[in-house]
This record gives sequence, C-alpha cells and structure tokens, in this order.
Amino acid sequence: MNEAAIKSNPVGSDVSFMRAWTWRLLAVVWILAVTAGFISLFIWTWSPGKKGSLARAWPRETRLVRHDGRPTLLAFLHSKCPCSDATVSEMELLMPRLAPVLPVRVVLMDQDGESRLLPRLRKIPGVEIRMDPSGREAELFGALTGGQVFLYGSSGELLFEGGITPGRGHEGESEGRFRLLAALEMSGAGGRALASAEVYGCPLRTGGEP
Repeated sequence: MNEAAIKSNPVGSDVSFMRAWTWRLLAVVWILAVTAGFISLFIWTWSPGKKGSLARAWPRETRLVRHDGRPTLLAFLHSKCPCSDATVSEMELLMPRLAPVLPVRVVLMDQDGESRLLPRLRKIPGVEIRMDPSGREAELFGALTGGQVFLYGSSGELLFEGGITPGRGHEGESEGRFRLLAALEMSGAGGRALASAEVYGCPLRTGGEP
C-alpha cells in the first residue's frame, strides 16, 4: 500500500496499530501471569508447615501402642495432601532396612475412614495403620501438618520431630531424613537429645488440602 493510500485510509492504519499493541499487551500479561504462578509455586514448595505443642513424652491418653523396649516412629498423613505421598515414598525407601528395629505407626486423618494411601502403606514392612478422622491423636501428639513424623525412644521420650522430605510434595535426601536416622542411631547408644527438622506439608485440620 503506497503513501497516498495510507493517507486516504487513516482508520485502517489505526486499527492495525491497535491490534499490534493489543497482542503485545496480551503477551506481557501472559508472561507476568506465568511468572507469578512459578513464584507462588516456589514459595509454596519451600514453605514449612506449622507445628503444634509437642508431646515430649508418649501421651498416656493415646490409643496408639508404643513398642516396649524399642523406639517407635509415628507419621501423620492425609490422602488429600500431596506432601503425604512424598513421605510415604521416603518410608518405602527407609523401612525395608529399618523394620526389624523400628516399628511404625501411621495415623491417617481421612474423614471417611478410607484413604488412597492404604494400598502403598500396607506393602511397607513394619507399618501399622490407624485411622484418626476426629484428629484426636494428632492433637495429643501436637501434629498439625501432613507428613509430620515423631520418633519416640524405648522409654517413651521424644527423640525427633519434623518432616523427612526436602519440600512440599518432593522426595529425596533431606535434613529431616538425616536427623531422624541420626536420632535413631544415637538412641541405641543411650542418646536422649531432641532433634528436629522443618516439616513440609498441608494443614491436617483443614482436611489435608493445600
């Protein structure tokens, strides 16, 4: 289109200009939205969950059975929490070699008394499963976050509390796993110091949802 034609049709030129800038604006908005989404996901993944008032000794009121003479591991999970899946994966890795010396009580807080985690948990050696839809046991032990783990010594003293995953919904090596194993080893040598780690998971009292 020559210069004379453009001058004779200013409306068409303005429309083309507006369309070009509209697409550019939409592209900028899309990039900002994607960036904001990644930032939100990053913050959520690496933000630790809350912890309650911890039971430093095995609660007398609990219906859970502590192994007499050996340490006992507790894990509080909810099937709506993707972070609980990561904790189960860690247990699948650890328990085949720890089962002979470390009984595990997994407490599931699903409201309907069922859980999609059950098939996986039933295959893990040394694991005993208990349902806690009312949240009574979680309250007694001070568990507020999905994936929160407690190690109690042979005399009922708390040796470790926290999570054993590196982030929300992530599995792999973590400070929590290292400290749990160290606390277990020290308990065999008479150690009683309390170790802790951040727990990455969803709030248990909101139904385990992110």
